[in-house]
Amino acid sequence: MLYDTEGNGFVANATKIHCVGIIDLKTEEVLGFRPHQIKDALQLLSEAEERIGHNIQKHDEKLITKLHGALPGAKISDTFIIARTMFPNIKMTDTALIEAGKLTEKLRGKHSMKAWGMRLGEQKGDYAEVREEEARAKGIVDPREIADYVWGTFNEDLFDYMLQDCRTNLKLWKHLRPEEYPQAPLELEHRIAEVCDKMQEDGAPFR
Repeated sequence: MLYDTEGNGFVANATKIHCVGIIDLKTEEVLGFRPHQIKDALQLLSEAEERIGHNIQKHDEKLITKLHGALPGAKISDTFIIARTMFPNIKMTDTALIEAGKLTEKLRGKHSMKAWGMRLGEQKGDYAEVREEEARAKGIVDPREIADYVWGTFNEDLFDYMLQDCRTNLKLWKHLRPEEYPQAPLELEHRIAEVCDKMQEDGAPFR
């Protein structure tokens, strides 16, 4: 199952998951779960043999564990890690897309969902940018208050944004076809990323 979550912050400071989007890869049905349905979403994810998402190893899986307890063991396939492994030279190959106006220079070499959405013609939504502009138009200038305005509460625009992220990631998953790629390097890169994430979380003491 491919999934995405939206909450009110990053793992370290988040206190709630607003919504969850799930795509069953067998049927490609897109399912959306609002705040009162989070337990239903987690139950469905707990039944999956493989959970797929963009940056889920660093964010979504840990967010769920923090707020609702760890999901049962399953294969975790992170399209951010997979894309980075399979396309290490994408900064060079992006040149043609930039020249054709299909990718911005700012996104050259990036493996973000926004960058891949532009490359593949299935762009993610602009909810965050729109809400940030709304916040500033209302006179909100403090970064924390802007973040709270954008992510602090559930709304239908946020819900639609999340579902589009799922659709964009499905397009990426089909593009990657990781089942046709040697599995050993993909597994190794997932393990390395996990160690690096842990180091980043813990930090390093300096005297």
